Amino acid sequence: MPILYGLPTAKARRAASAGRVKLAGCVMSAQPDQWCCAAAHQWRAGDEQLLVAAIEAALVGS
Repeated sequence: MPILYGLPTAKARRAASAGRVKLAGCVMSAQPDQWCCAAAHQWRAGDEQLLVAAIEAALVGS
């Protein structure tokens, strides 16, 4: 699932509760992780457009 940084909106909190996005807070490294699996492993894929699309899709209907 995509990792969302920053102060979460109500939609983001609902999406996180439903397991569609992982909230990561406001502190980011220079190369932050972008994705997280169910086993809590995190990684960076480098495709910003794919990440943004996944976050937008996760927030739809939240």
